[in-house]
Amino acid sequence: MKTKLNISTAVLALFGFIAVQNATAQAPNPHPAQEALKGLQPFIGNWAGESEAEGGFEGLEKGRMVAGTNRLRWILNKTAIQLTWDNKFKDDGKPFNFGTGIITLDPLSKKLNWHSFGYDGKVYWTGKGVGELKDKVLHFKIEENTINKTNTKYETKRRKSNGKTMIVSHINLVQDGKEIGSLKDKKMTRVPFKKKAAGK
Repeated sequence: MKTKLNISTAVLALFGFIAVQNATAQAPNPHPAQEALKGLQPFIGNWAGESEAEGGFEGLEKGRMVAGTNRLRWILNKTAIQLTWDNKFKDDGKPFNFGTGIITLDPLSKKLNWHSFGYDGKVYWTGKGVGELKDKVLHFKIEENTINKTNTKYETKRRKSNGKTMIVSHINLVQDGKEIGSLKDKKMTRVPFKKKAAGK
């Protein structure tokens, strides 16, 4: 009797183990967005840089020096990335441009989606794009439209030159069907995040 019980128990346990293995093997990845975005981890953080103001986008002035920040951070349990930027003129502290972009995984194409909005000077715009991380370079093809119906298409690249430096490029700008070239690369340096004091 004991032998029969032990064999039955062993057979049931074996079938249960096989069933669990099959269910585990067939279960979809519970975090496909996390998996797709994990290569962007080196870009996460706070970055600062200075450059000469260039045109290229409606609303932007030229010639004066601009200082600004970029912040890339995980949101929604690492299933998306938020990028915020804020650039001001060095001489008077007035806004040059600022905005927010969100990077997500497109569940159908498996590529990265980009949705953004912001201001270039006093001109409001929204944008969308599709991108990928290739050879450690984050690359997007973007289309933006302003409140004044100006349409701009361009490519943007972010690459790390080392652990503390990131290079941002805006290339192949086409505005209302007219090619207007590329902007100078902008070098940004990783900086610590400053926490706001309590009550502010």
